[in-house]
Parts: sequence; C-alpha cells; structure tokens
Amino acid sequence: MASSVLVGVDGSQESLIALDWATEEAALRGSQLRLLCSSWVPALEPVFIRDAESWNGHTQRVLDEAAERVRQTNPDVRVESTIGYDEPAAATLIHVGREADLIVVGLRGRGGFPGMKIGSVAYQVAAHATTPVVVVGPEARPVTKTPQIVVGVDDSDHGQAALRAAFTEARLRSARLRAVYAVRVPPDILAVATLGGYDLESMRADRERLTHDTLKVVRDEFPDVQVETDIQWDDATHALSRASTSAHLVVVGARGRHGFPLLALGSVAHGILHHAVSPVMVVHVPASDGER
Repeated sequence: MASSVLVGVDGSQESLIALDWATEEAALRGSQLRLLCSSWVPALEPVFIRDAESWNGHTQRVLDEAAERVRQTNPDVRVESTIGYDEPAAATLIHVGREADLIVVGLRGRGGFPGMKIGSVAYQVAAHATTPVVVVGPEARPVTKTPQIVVGVDDSDHGQAALRAAFTEARLRSARLRAVYAVRVPPDILAVATLGGYDLESMRADRERLTHDTLKVVRDEFPDVQVETDIQWDDATHALSRASTSAHLVVVGARGRHGFPLLALGSVAHGILHHAVSPVMVVHVPASDGER
C-alpha cells in the first residue's frame, strides 16, 4: 500500500495551519495527502436531518478549498479527499488513520471552547489512534535553515517507538536531533547536593550513559543524523516545553515507563500537548506489542 499522510480539516484557521504542515510532510515523504472532513450529525435530531444536504455541501466546499490550497503551495503532492459521514470527527480520523502512516490535526478546531488550549478532537485522536499523530498549534513555524527535532528519551517501548519516529523525521528534514532526558530531582536533594551530600556529576554521568544506551538501539540505523543529548534536572514536561520554542517538532511516546497502563496518554504526553509551542508528535505502541 502506498504511504499516506491523513489530515483533518474543518475550515478553521488552525486546521489550515495543520494542512500546510501536513502538505510539507507529505512532500518530504513522497506520500499521498488524504484530506478528511467530518459531515457527521446526530441522526435523531430532525433539524439536523433537514439541514444535512446543506451541511454536506459546506463540507465538500471545505475539502475543495483545502485541496486547492495544497495545489497552490505544492502541486506535486497527490491529494485525495474524503467526507466522514458515519462517526464523529475524532472517531473517523482514528478509523481512517489506521491505513495512514501519519495523522495530522490542528490543536483546536472550529467548534472548540475559547478557554481550552487543546480541542477534544485533537486530544482524542492523539490519545487513541494507533498511528503516530502530529498536533499542530497556531505557532507552528516554517522549517528554518537549521531545523531541529526534539525527542523525549525514555527506555520504555513507547519511548523506543518515539525515538525511531524522531530519527526518521530528522533524516527527512536533514535536521539535528536533540534528545532530552529529564529527571526531576526533588528540591531537598538538590539542596543537600550543593552541600556535598550528593554527587550530581556522577548522577549526570549515569544518566548520560543511560541516554547513550537508549539511543544506541536506534542510532546505528541513522548514522547520518546529528544527535545532541541534553540531560536536565527538571520535570520532563517543563524541559520539553522549553525545548519546543526552538524546535520544528517535539516527539514523545504516548506513555513512559512509569505511566499507568490503563491511561491512553501519560502525564508527559498530556502536558506537552498543552504547553508546547511547536507541533507535537505522539507515538503509540500497539497494545499487543507494547507494555500492558
């Protein structure tokens, strides 16, 4: 099956930003770009049934305008448009996305609540899709001359999947890869360390060895990718959020080693979706293959 990038569009400004990001990604991958707009309405509401034809026409116009935008910005990208009728937007993206290599969504859509940083569709897709998901916010920037991909380092199965995805993205863009290993050290330990009670340099050396060993599993497959390791004594969400200010993309596993198995998203993935400046890629491991 030919590779494809799936992007959800609804005509909102943020979905157009996500569309532009997905177009660039499809061009880099040499993939088909699939546009999906949901036209689902609650079937039991008569007012929705009466207006269904008008709503479907609006949905088709959204797709047509999105396809034209792609043709204007990158005419070499092959485009396919799909209307989702049978399920709400998030469920449709998750279902159709099983056949894609990547799903791209805007941080918030047209129907989101103003006070929410991330919309329900973006969060549900990031939490439950088995395909890697990129959530693109309004501050996403074009690729610079020296693009940087940031990845959170974790030796869990989800973390290894995130590393592989991050190396792949770095190779696509000829980008530097910044591997962030964050360890939150309680303030009382830091205070004792300054008095000589703990050897922070030895702790750092241990973390650097662990990071090196974790990276080595994937790094040997991507010898052309330049990697920078970054050990930080901080909460992982804070460290990755800071790193996102200079990144083209932040990549995280859906859950870390210490996450609760029943949670679709761990605390770091949840936090970075709410606080990152750059687009965020969330990578899952299928339940049959990953941690339970």
